[in-house]
Amino acid sequence: MFVSQNWIRELIGDASVDFAALEGRFVLAVAEIEGVVRFGHGLTDVVIGEVVGVEPHPNADKLRLADVDLGPSRPAVRVVCGAPDLRLGMRVPFVPPGVALPSGIEVRHGEVRGIPSPGMLASEADLGLSEDHDGLLELHGVTAPNGTALPDAIPGLEDVLYEIDNKSLTHRPDLWGHLGIAREIAALLDRPLLLPPTDAVFGGPAPLAGGVAIDPGAADVCPRYLAARFSGVQVAPSPVAARLRLRALGVRPISNVVDATNLVMLETGNPLHAFDARFVRGEQIVVRRAADGETIRTLDDAVRTLQADDLVIADGEGPVALAGIMGGGDSEIRDDTTTVVLESANFDGAQIRKTSARLGLRSESSARFEKSLDPDLPAFAAARFAATLAALCPGAAPCSTLVDVGRHAEAPAPLPQIDVGRDYLRQRLGLSDALLPDAALDATLLRLGFRLQEGAKGRLVVTVPRFRAGRDVGIADDLVEELGRHYGYDRIPSATVLAEAKPTPLPPARSLERRLRAVCAIGAALTEVELYSFEHEPTRERLGLQSRDGGGGELPRLRLRNTLSSEHVALRRGLCEGLLGAVERNLGHGTASVGPQKGLRVGLFEFGHGYLPERTPPQGADFGLPPVLVRGDAAARDAYLAGLGALAEDAAQAAANKRALPLEANRLGVAIGERLGGGADGGAAEAPPAALTASLWAEATAAVVAVFAALGLPAPLLRRQDRDAALYAGTAASPGCPDDAPGWLHPARHAWVYLQAADGSGAVRRVGVCSMLHPQARAALEVPAEVALVELDTDALLLAAQGVRQKAGRPARFPATEFHITVPVLSEVAADEVRQKVESVLVSRREPANVESVGIRSTYWLPDLTHSHPYRVTIEVRLRSSDGTLTRQESHKPILSLKSQLTEWMKGNQHVVDADLLAEHIAALMHVL
Repeated sequence: MFVSQNWIRELIGDASVDFAALEGRFVLAVAEIEGVVRFGHGLTDVVIGEVVGVEPHPNADKLRLADVDLGPSRPAVRVVCGAPDLRLGMRVPFVPPGVALPSGIEVRHGEVRGIPSPGMLASEADLGLSEDHDGLLELHGVTAPNGTALPDAIPGLEDVLYEIDNKSLTHRPDLWGHLGIAREIAALLDRPLLLPPTDAVFGGPAPLAGGVAIDPGAADVCPRYLAARFSGVQVAPSPVAARLRLRALGVRPISNVVDATNLVMLETGNPLHAFDARFVRGEQIVVRRAADGETIRTLDDAVRTLQADDLVIADGEGPVALAGIMGGGDSEIRDDTTTVVLESANFDGAQIRKTSARLGLRSESSARFEKSLDPDLPAFAAARFAATLAALCPGAAPCSTLVDVGRHAEAPAPLPQIDVGRDYLRQRLGLSDALLPDAALDATLLRLGFRLQEGAKGRLVVTVPRFRAGRDVGIADDLVEELGRHYGYDRIPSATVLAEAKPTPLPPARSLERRLRAVCAIGAALTEVELYSFEHEPTRERLGLQSRDGGGGELPRLRLRNTLSSEHVALRRGLCEGLLGAVERNLGHGTASVGPQKGLRVGLFEFGHGYLPERTPPQGADFGLPPVLVRGDAAARDAYLAGLGALAEDAAQAAANKRALPLEANRLGVAIGERLGGGADGGAAEAPPAALTASLWAEATAAVVAVFAALGLPAPLLRRQDRDAALYAGTAASPGCPDDAPGWLHPARHAWVYLQAADGSGAVRRVGVCSMLHPQARAALEVPAEVALVELDTDALLLAAQGVRQKAGRPARFPATEFHITVPVLSEVAADEVRQKVESVLVSRREPANVESVGIRSTYWLPDLTHSHPYRVTIEVRLRSSDGTLTRQESHKPILSLKSQLTEWMKGNQHVVDADLLAEHIAALMHVL
C-alpha cells in the first residue's frame, strides 16, 4: 500500500514536518516502510501549452501538426504529434528541447518526416507519471495561464510516496486509509488531527422507492448498510490533480464519480460503490445471500457463478454487486449517468475473504473489508463522498435521506473498557514514574483516540475507540504495546536479567523424533523437506496415485471447504505422494552441485501427518495429542485439552453427533530416486537396470533398519504380500499404518514393514511399507527415473520405543573391528533366524568378551534375481577387546567359528539359507581379512 506525503501533510496541517527524520520513528512505532518513491519530480521545465491549431502532416497519415500557445513570454511553436486524441483547445504539457524527463526520454530539436518539431506534447507515460501512453495528459481543472511550469500549475504534483508493508497492517484495519496513518503520525508528533469536512446535507425522500434492506439470513455478515441518492451528476474526467493523486497511489482514474469513491476509500479506508440509479431494477436494494448457481457479470466483464454462502447486493431482479468485492457490470456508471445511488457499508471480514478466495477475485475493496473494518466508518465515508463528489462534479448533490440499516445502526455494540493500573503499564515496559509520568501516559493514550476515566483506587478505566476495538485492542497488555511503541522501544533502558537458566524439559517422544531426524539426515544422508498437507490434484491424476480399498474402490479423502486453489482440494492420506512430486521436481532441476543429468540421485524425507477420514483413534488413545500424552496419563491429557478449547469443543460436538473424528496419523516418509536420462540432457528414457533397482531398494530398507535401531526396537521384518501372506495371516496393522493399496505401490517389488514385540512373544504388527514406484506411475513421470518409497507409522514406533530402556556403558578405550556377512535367504522372515544362529555360534565359543554385538545391518530383496533364495540379509558383527586393539588372528577366530559350526546347520536348513553361497561369502571374507 502506498501513502502520499502530501495527503498526510493536509491531514496534520503542518507543512514543516521533516518526514525524512520521521521515517525511522514511523517504522518502529507503526509499520514497516518497504520503499520510498519520488512522484512527479523533475518536471520543472515542462510548461502548459494550449493547442490553438491542428493540421494534417503532409508526409504522414497518422501524424498531425499542432500549433501550441506557450503564453505571452514565449513564442508559439509548431510540433509534430501522433497522439490520437489531439484536438483544438486542449491544454497539455509541452516539453521544450533539451529537457530530460524522468521516464528517460530526452527531447531534442528534431525533424519528423521533413517537418521541424522543436519539442513535444507529452502523455502521462512520457512524463513518468504512469504507464498510460494512449493519449496526451489533458490538464482538466488547471486554471494557471499558458507557459506556467507544470509543478506550479498542479498543486501536489510533486509528492513522496511511502510503500507500506501490508503484512504489518493486517491487524490494524484503521491504517488502510490515509486518515488512520495521519492519526498515528499526529500522535507521534503531538499534533492535532485535522478531519476533512463532512458538511453534506442529506434530506428528502428515500433513495429508492422500494426501500433498502438486509435479508435476515445475511444480518450476521452485514452489520451496517447505508445508501443515498445523488442527482445533478455530469460524468466527466476528474481534474488532473485528482487523477494524478489516484495514479500516484496505484489506482486507475475512470470518471469523476468513480474517482470520488476511490479517493474516499484511500482517505478513510472504507470502500464505497456507486450504482447508476437507472439500472437498480425495482427501485430497491437487498443485501442477501446468493442462490446456489446464481450468476453475476462483474465490472471486469467476467460472468461468475455463485454459491449459497456468498453475499450479494441485489435489486428487484437479481445481483448487482458482489458485496465488498466488486460491482456488477449491468449497473456501472456510464457516460450519460445523471443520478447515482451510493453504497457505504460494513461487511464481515471472514465472509468477504472466503468468497474472494473461492472466486480468485481480489480487489482494493476486498483487501480492506477482509480486515474487519470499523462499523462506525461508513457514515463518515458517505459524508466524505458527498463533499468529494461536489468538488469533482460541481452541481452534484444528495437528493435523498441517508438510509442506515443493520444491527449496528439499530443497536451498536458497547465499546470495550479496560480497567488497569498505571503502575502495571509502566512495570510491563520497564519504565519508572520519572521516565513515564502519569500525565505523559494519559496524553499518549488520548492522542491515540482512547477515552480515559479515573477508576477505583487510582486505577485507569480506558475506553477503546471503535476503530481499534474490532480485532486489535482488548486487554491491558494491548495498552502496554500502544504506550511502548509511541514512547519508543529504543528509549526503554536495557537491563541484564539475573535468573536461573534451566533447560526446557523435552518430552520423551520429541527426543525420539529428533533421534529419527538425525538418523535420516546424517546416517542415511537424506534431505528433510516440509511439504503441503494437501494433495496436488494434477500430479495425483497424472501419476495415478489414488489409494484403493480391497475391492478396488478409491478410499475417501478429507476435502476442504475453503480451498487455497483448484489444485489443492483435499488433505493428503499419506506422505509419499508429495515426496514423489518433490523428487520429480528435483531430478528435473538438478541440485547445487549436480545438473539435471543421468545418474543424479535425490533422497528426501518428511515427518508429517496423513489424514484418514474412515479410521478413528482406538479407544483410550487421543491421536493428535503429543505422543507423550497418548500413554494414558489422564491428568496430563485433560490439562492439555483445557488449553485447547476449540479441540475439546470439536471432540464434544463429534461425540454428540455420533460422528467420529478422522485419524490424524503421524508418519515418516522417505523417497529416493535416481534419474535414468531423458529430459534436459537429451537422452532417451530407459527401463531401470536391475542393479539400480537393487541399489535403491537396499538404501531404502537400510533406512528402515536404521530407524528401528535408533529407537532401540527389534529389527524390522519385511515381507512381500504375495510370498509371505500365510506367515502373517490375521496380523493387525497399527491405526496409522499406510493404506493397503496406495497408488504408488509396486505390485511385486514391495515389502510390508512389521514391528516385532520386544517381549519375545513373536507377536508382530504392521507399521509401514517399502516399495519401488509402480510401473505406470514411473512411466508417467516427467523425468525418467526409478524411485524407492518408504512410509512408516511413527505413532506406533514412538509409542513402542517409549518403553525401551537403552543401556549406557563406559566409553570404549580401544577401537572396534566390524565385519559383515551377507547371507542369501528364502525370505525376510528367515533373517532373524540367521542372526540368532550367528549369535549362538559366537557365544558358544565363550568369546563374549570380544563379541560386542551381533545385529542385522540390512535386509533387501533382489527383485530380478531368478534364484531360489532371492533375499539378502546382512549380519553385522562388532568385535572389541577391553585389553587392547584386536590382532588379525583374534579377529579371525569368530569367522573360523562360523565357517566350522554353521556348515551342518546350513545344510539342514536349505529352506532358510543357501549354504553354498554362504560358504563362498565366508571364504571371500577370510581372504579379504
